[in-house]
Amino acid sequence: MRDKILNSIIVILVAIIIGVLIYYLVFNDTFNKVKLDSFKLNKDNMELIVGAREKLEVTIKPDNYNNRELIWSSVDPSVATVDDYGNVMALSVGSTFINVTLRDEGLKEVCIVKVIKSITPTPTVSPTVTPTITPTATTK
Repeated sequence: MRDKILNSIIVILVAIIIGVLIYYLVFNDTFNKVKLDSFKLNKDNMELIVGAREKLEVTIKPDNYNNRELIWSSVDPSVATVDDYGNVMALSVGSTFINVTLRDEGLKEVCIVKVIKSITPTPTVSPTVTPTITPTATTK
């Protein structure tokens, strides 16, 4: 009788362990999570004229990596701002950092943005040439 009870307890414990393992494998993100290979911003610096816009892009590998939530920010939004899609807008002369963070991994990439004034070409003044007429002497 004692052996039957012990065997029953062992069967129940094995069933519980198998159930916990199945639950862990199916519902735990650690096993289902695709491992990140790389997270890279397409530029590490850029120069923009006041009023200009440029888009920064992020490459995440592998392509089937699931957690792609990005957090964009500007260290000095008075110089340049960035929206949720990586579009940078130059507002005033100066420099700032645009940061993008891959939320779940906590990884961060940075682009240095330098904003300059509009470069307007200075017109060059060419000297005006006035033709001079020199009379020629005629002999008769």
